[in-house]
Amino acid sequence: MNRETMKKIIVFAILILPMTSVLAQTEFKVYENSDFQIHYPANWDLSIGQEGTECAVLSPQSSEDDPFRENVNVLKSDLKGASYTLDQIVKENIKTSGNKGFEFISVEKYKKDALEYQILSIRGAQQGYFFDVKQIFAVHKGYLYLVTYTAIENDLETYKKDADKVLKSFKLK
Repeated sequence: MNRETMKKIIVFAILILPMTSVLAQTEFKVYENSDFQIHYPANWDLSIGQEGTECAVLSPQSSEDDPFRENVNVLKSDLKGASYTLDQIVKENIKTSGNKGFEFISVEKYKKDALEYQILSIRGAQQGYFFDVKQIFAVHKGYLYLVTYTAIENDLETYKKDADKVLKSFKLK
């Protein structure tokens, strides 16, 4: 390969390739209420206040035969003055999940805007399907916030990047 061809390849890589990654990025919308905000892909469906959730976002169906729509939902639970620590809540959830046939994968702790969060990853079978689940736990102003991403094994990789962005975008006020 001559020097001139090499220069053209480098220029192409520097100028064109970054533009293709920008074009391939998913557009996101924001759901916000008085307690939190969360970003979600524009092609996912938003549901507010259904089935005990604060909100839920559901992935598009991957086909007409798709039995499950991957989803992220936000639950808010009043701790009614109980003084549970975040560690206690997560440990109890690990125990409960194990009793329901789910396998513990990992727990990750992090802080955002001086609030402590924990991410729990579990996987297991229910109703004939194998699920991967990521849950964010946070306690704020006397409430437990639980943000859960649930994916069926077959579609896990399809929605993983977008779901991770949704989870990371969750922010309490």
